[in-house]
Amino acid sequence: MWDQRPGTLLHSEAILVPDSYRGHLTPGVKQKLQCDRTHLVVIPGGMTFILQLLDVCMNKPFKDRFRQLYWKWTESGSTTTPAGRLKRPSASTVAHWVSAAWYGLSHDLVYCAFKKCSISNALQGSEDDLLWEAASDKEESSCDDDSDGDNCREDEDA
Repeated sequence: MWDQRPGTLLHSEAILVPDSYRGHLTPGVKQKLQCDRTHLVVIPGGMTFILQLLDVCMNKPFKDRFRQLYWKWTESGSTTTPAGRLKRPSASTVAHWVSAAWYGLSHDLVYCAFKKCSISNALQGSEDDLLWEAASDKEESSCDDDSDGDNCREDEDA
């Protein structure tokens, strides 16, 4: 998959930022990434809540959208079992919800997530402070747009 991403035909360098799951760190994976001109930057254990894009900014809006689709399906008169329990949705229905929820995330949210996790093209470090800023402290940030749930706001109860 990784070697089929946009830009690979140009043989440009890339960065991959996985968590420290040992399957990401096998010699075979490292060798393949090196051949693909990809730098591996591993998030240390226990730090994904600060440094992993999905944990920081994207999981909540994704799950909120997925949950909305599920509740809409349940309210639309989905069938029940003879015992009166709700029948589970088909795999294709769930796949559709996942796709719709994923593609429903805004580009601004993804852009914000990279900056919030200090993954940036600004190699001089000018955007690194965003890691420590709460979204409420920012002026006119795309991360504050309410259309994507909490958009890069740190959950107090997480």
